[in-house]
Amino acid sequence: MSLFKELKRRNVFRVGIAYLVGAWVLAQVAELLLSNFEAPAVVMKSILVVLIIGFPLAMFLAWAYELTPEGIKPEAEVDRHQSITSQTGRKLDRIIIAFLVIALGYFAWDKFAEKGREKGPNTFSSAEGERGQGGKRGQSPFPPTPFPIMQPKSHPPRKKRALTPSKNPSPSCPSST
Repeated sequence: MSLFKELKRRNVFRVGIAYLVGAWVLAQVAELLLSNFEAPAVVMKSILVVLIIGFPLAMFLAWAYELTPEGIKPEAEVDRHQSITSQTGRKLDRIIIAFLVIALGYFAWDKFAEKGREKGPNTFSSAEGERGQGGKRGQSPFPPTPFPIMQPKSHPPRKKRALTPSKNPSPSCPSST
């Protein structure tokens, strides 16, 4: 039996796909929660490292063990004629489909629901006309910039100083007369 067929028979590919999709969903949920709780960046990096390290471990466990009605058994102890890898494969297919539906729902929510919330009172939409904000007068037709508009600061007038000697020299200066 070839290696590819054996990997397919033991559901290693399906476990790998289920792990990758599940890890991606878990990483997205963790990113959402950690950003809302303002957790340090090292927490998210640690979660990603654990998920990356877990992938080869999941592949090894999928290769070495088989899920049977009696529980998890080493693959060598399971008779190939009584193996239920096809049923386990269908269960893994359902898990993969469930994770993909969750991922698709997240993409749709991220694409459509978040866009409406980001639109603030000073944003410009081409559907609002040339003047922006429904055509109100006195407003700029351009969208706001991400940088604050810097207004020049008004300073008190400076005293003018001449470079020529003054008419009333100080006592320390010798008289010019």
